[in-house]
Amino acid sequence: CTNMNVESLHAPCTVRKTYVSGLRHTRAEVVHQELGGLGEARTLNEICENANVAMNALRSLGIFEAADVLVDSAPTDGPNGPQADVIIKLVEKKRLTSASTGVSTQGGEGSMDAKVSVLNLFGWAEKLDLNMELGQQSSSAFRLSASRNRWLGSKWLGTHRAQLTADVTKSATSHVKHSSFVEKLLGGSVNCRIGDAGEGYGAHDFSAQLVLRDVCKLERNVASWPILHQRGLSLKSCLSHTFSLSRLDHPFVPTDGSSLKLTTELAGVLPPVGDVRFIKQTLNASTFVPLLHRLSLGLSLNAGLLLPIGSQPMATGGESHISDRFFLGGPSSMWGFRTRGVGPRALRHGPAGEGTLGPRAPRDALGGDLMAVGTAALSVRLPGKLEEANVRAHAFASAGGLTSLPELSRDGSLLKSLRACVGVGLAMPTAVGRLELNLTHVLRRRSEDAVVGKSGVQIGITPGF
Repeated sequence: CTNMNVESLHAPCTVRKTYVSGLRHTRAEVVHQELGGLGEARTLNEICENANVAMNALRSLGIFEAADVLVDSAPTDGPNGPQADVIIKLVEKKRLTSASTGVSTQGGEGSMDAKVSVLNLFGWAEKLDLNMELGQQSSSAFRLSASRNRWLGSKWLGTHRAQLTADVTKSATSHVKHSSFVEKLLGGSVNCRIGDAGEGYGAHDFSAQLVLRDVCKLERNVASWPILHQRGLSLKSCLSHTFSLSRLDHPFVPTDGSSLKLTTELAGVLPPVGDVRFIKQTLNASTFVPLLHRLSLGLSLNAGLLLPIGSQPMATGGESHISDRFFLGGPSSMWGFRTRGVGPRALRHGPAGEGTLGPRAPRDALGGDLMAVGTAALSVRLPGKLEEANVRAHAFASAGGLTSLPELSRDGSLLKSLRACVGVGLAMPTAVGRLELNLTHVLRRRSEDAVVGKSGVQIGITPGF
């Protein structure tokens, strides 16, 4: 860090001048806002410490291949004693950092996506991401986002991480298979993330969003009446806060630690824009405890509440908009049931325009306002090469349900919406998430639910815990 006499580390010393080299595209202001601590140093030791903090902050911007610092003695002393010069050498990363394509599956639909990332295009340490996606069932998505780490600098953030992101999105998502409609979205959002979920006191995300939703492309002779009533445009403005904390030893196949994610969303109130007003709360929590050398116990809870408020048309009858509701069923939420197979459902129209009766009749998933699922699982690490791949065998039991507020008021109890499933299978981490192959057995269901079978094999990729 320094060429000066180390015996004078605690002697009075101040910074005379700071030299920065290697800036080809980056604006000098981006670097200097991280160097504020150098001017506050009063000893050589403080100068070295603050210089190292500044280097870590510059590296966290993500735009430099290398960031090195040297503290050297100044040619002359200042009015308050010895002075030092700080020499910073930076090497910028290439602007085009990545371009990739891939395939994925979500909600039973396969899709192909392409992503391009560009760094520091305008010199403010920003990152531009362009994402395009095309699905098998006419789904498509376009998202352009700009983000910047440590956008307030050391003066306001100190050593804390902070990222500011703004994006615009245009997408069309096909829910025809499960709910007989296509949802189009056009909007933008601004998000500020402070902290890191895996460090310190967790991460806080503050977001503001304005989005126009369109429930469209309904087939009148197929879609159920509740879906037909939802068709048309809906404007939503919302503010949200998400707190996330993770102490898991592995993101996909954890055996020790815990995680927590709590999201609060307030729509149509501040500002009073749009035709939906509600409060939405979502909770995701999990904990894992090692029992024996290879055995681990895991407990998880996913819950949510959507509460319409005010006197807007959707809230007057206690009915929420389908784009805001919770859906349940499938590998990412409740095994043993098909995607969106749990919760309120309505009969689709037959060829003659009338609902076809019977437990196997095609139905539309309507979603719900109150959701909760709890899961307990025992997992064991497998021997040999499977252990090297981190493959684990597990047995699990899940119980929970999904209901709407009008249905809850009519039934007077949550027990009628309770479902349960048990299963055994294998889980392993992959580059895109947690891959599971399970043999499931449904213990409790309702006649209208869409299940894999009383007992059946199910495979899926989940994003982890």
